[in-house]
Amino acid sequence: QEASRFNETFARKLSVENVLQGHEGCVNRLAWNEEGTLLASGSDDRRVLLWHYPDSNLAPVVLKTPHLANIFGVRILPCSGNRRIVTGAMDCSVQLHVLDASPSTYARAKREQRTVRWVPDEGNEPVPLHTTKYLCHSKRVKGVEVAPRDPHVFWSVSEDGDVRQFDTRSSTQDEEESPNVLLSLKRSSAADDVELKCMAINKVRPNEMAVGAHDQYIRIFDRRMLCTGMLMVAQLSKKAEGCKSAGNHAYFEKDFAKAVRLYSDAIHYAPGSALLYSNRSAALLGRGWQGDAWFALQDSEQALRINASSSKAVYRRIQALRALGLLEEAAASMEQFEGEFPDMQKDAKRLRETIEEDLAEVRKKAELRRTHVPEGRRLLQRYMGHCNIQTDIKEVTFLGDNDELVAAGSDDGRIFIYAAKSGLPIVALEADEDVANCVAPHPSLPVLATSGIESAVRLWSPKGPAVNPDLSQEVAANQDRMRAGPSFGARLNPRLLAAITQNPELLQVIMSRTRVAGLSSEQELAGAEQDQDGPGACSIS
Repeated sequence: QEASRFNETFARKLSVENVLQGHEGCVNRLAWNEEGTLLASGSDDRRVLLWHYPDSNLAPVVLKTPHLANIFGVRILPCSGNRRIVTGAMDCSVQLHVLDASPSTYARAKREQRTVRWVPDEGNEPVPLHTTKYLCHSKRVKGVEVAPRDPHVFWSVSEDGDVRQFDTRSSTQDEEESPNVLLSLKRSSAADDVELKCMAINKVRPNEMAVGAHDQYIRIFDRRMLCTGMLMVAQLSKKAEGCKSAGNHAYFEKDFAKAVRLYSDAIHYAPGSALLYSNRSAALLGRGWQGDAWFALQDSEQALRINASSSKAVYRRIQALRALGLLEEAAASMEQFEGEFPDMQKDAKRLRETIEEDLAEVRKKAELRRTHVPEGRRLLQRYMGHCNIQTDIKEVTFLGDNDELVAAGSDDGRIFIYAAKSGLPIVALEADEDVANCVAPHPSLPVLATSGIESAVRLWSPKGPAVNPDLSQEVAANQDRMRAGPSFGARLNPRLLAAITQNPELLQVIMSRTRVAGLSSEQELAGAEQDQDGPGACSIS
């Protein structure tokens, strides 16, 4: 075990062990199985290839999925004999593929060691699949995830703002109205929805789940505090309704301790009701015991996970923030609340005035003390070197048993590896001719799998000489890229840009043709604009 640790010494020796050719489009996601004997790759060609390891020269097992667009997520369900593969794609669907037999039974054909490309022959046609389609998302699915040693449960994350939970033993999860929403960041206005881009399950504590979005936040949840359900408020059972009514009576009588107890009983009978969590939050704030404000904040946020458009839950959350003394956060939430729920201006005005008075008092005292207390979580380290402005599927991951290293993809086609403690880049692997998106460490060996815009997957192992490169120029160049912002499309005709945005397949065709011509995509597309009136004019109507 000590010899298999992925440390800085191994990182400096990484070199290409093998180049896996077989896809016909960008490779957007890589995933090892728990044992490290299979590597799954999902691509724009709508196929999943299962590569064998350590004998990566065996022909891959080909899964031809029914997806209609690019695959953005792939995982192998643990403890399933490697027969259950989950995928998510641009076509808004999640799919579960079940093989008739273990992938090892199909490992017969050998690839030639030095072939430029592996080409399927008659003996390596796509294997038979039994696919279940889940059409519950309304926008692109950007990732799927599994938990250790669980062969049945998996999750999907989508740009529609939802994280959905699936169970292979359940049959009520294939429509948008299905009650399998684990959490939702949808807002009352679709324009304010938070687009979710990725998620991860903590392998040591699988109850912890992190979700990344198009904003600057990483949201961490404890799955034990979440429950699946529909976003619409369901009718309460008789027992839950009875407890709620009694709780309301106790609340109006200002017997807040009794109200908390009754609302808790109601939640026991109806754990998916946002209304009950909002009511208990109000009762906790009224009771005011030590720690009640924190639990009131938790209840309001749980209500918002169930129903993100609940005005009552948002209002209770602001009250809880004020009670905790988090006045800046309360004021910011108040401003958002007034914009989203204009019909509650009367209640909002009173609460806003109270928060403003509290803020003025706090600022006055702070000025007298001349002290400053920093807010938010403490920044432990930052890793500067890579560039991420061209794609939204780049990966970053820890390496090694003790998380000694951090690896990240980059727009310049490199995988940057950093020392976790110092934040300094120690090596940059040339992983793709265009953009390097994916980096997947082997579960037990010092081996990396990488991919990007190219159709190839590269395997890296510490078999080369140790290097100590000076990466200052690469880091500086990427910082310039970050400051300049995305360059693709900056000079495009708006009609052409709109057509590409609405038709991703068109972009693939343009990119493939420009690579053949030896031009950058910007040169080709800019040329198309400049020559619109000439004999080679390119027009889109």
